[in-house]
Amino acid sequence: MNGIGGFAMGTACGALTRRYHGLLVASLEPPACRRLLVAKVDEVLGAGGEAFALGVNFYRGAVHPAGYRYLSLFEAYPVPTFVYTCRGWLLEKRAFLVPGENTAVVAYRLLAGWGEARLEVEPFLQCRDYHGVVRRTDWPFRQDPFPGGARVEAYPGAPPVYLSASRGEYRPEGTWYHDFFYPVERERGLEDAEDHYRPGRFVLSLAPGEAAYLVFHCPAGGRGEAAWPWGRPSLVGRKAAAALAARSRGPAGGAVREAGDGEGDPSPARLLLAARAFYARRRSTGRYTLLAGFPWFTDWGRDALIALPGVALIPGRPDRKSVV
Repeated sequence: MNGIGGFAMGTACGALTRRYHGLLVASLEPPACRRLLVAKVDEVLGAGGEAFALGVNFYRGAVHPAGYRYLSLFEAYPVPTFVYTCRGWLLEKRAFLVPGENTAVVAYRLLAGWGEARLEVEPFLQCRDYHGVVRRTDWPFRQDPFPGGARVEAYPGAPPVYLSASRGEYRPEGTWYHDFFYPVERERGLEDAEDHYRPGRFVLSLAPGEAAYLVFHCPAGGRGEAAWPWGRPSLVGRKAAAALAARSRGPAGGAVREAGDGEGDPSPARLLLAARAFYARRRSTGRYTLLAGFPWFTDWGRDALIALPGVALIPGRPDRKSVV
């Protein structure tokens, strides 16, 4: 959650299993008007003369690629972290949202290997209401490349998405991928397939210990088009690294220490982080509101009053007890 109504949601293996899964579900009129803008990213690691496809996608009767075979570790807290083991090469991936912005960051680090590796990252984009699905659309998806990325617009007047990387190059292409299968939607009796657009790919090299950052940003609803130094990879890397460090520390403060039963117990910190996730700033007033739940709901007065003691008073945030 990004504190203005947007969120990211997915599975441990990286596959999309429902229409609400996405790397960036942006809130264009915080905390409402949610749009799925970035569905996911798939990676191919080239190392030791081999290519390892790390993505996972469900189709009817098939799974392709089957990158779950290389997934050796997944941790959800404090930042979703994936570690892939590919014949002795270890790649770490972390994904998170930047607070106060419709911005998603994916951080990669080569943890181990014998020399330089090549990483190709393919983003899949959308521009639809987060409750719907898109099939066989005629959206043109115009993109304007710049060094290290591109500005992509699904159709005239659509909220733009900036794709940017801290290193390597971006290669524009433009291809629709059809019939992603959503098994959870099938269980719910709803439309269970969707198409996603791949605008191109990022190609970069990593030596052991080196990191790279991919940033996906929509200026609508957040801090504006100048909130990130687009087109300057070194600054993108530093900003993304700082945001990752802040996210990785997790929630801190007296409330966490008092509630815990020991310094090594992460449970109170996780509860506090979960409580903070339901706060969002309303764009029209600048004041906090409480969201009724993810992925469906925004803010309802009844739910806010029920949740108020747990998310405001018990964590020691009485300054947020007045919400609208």
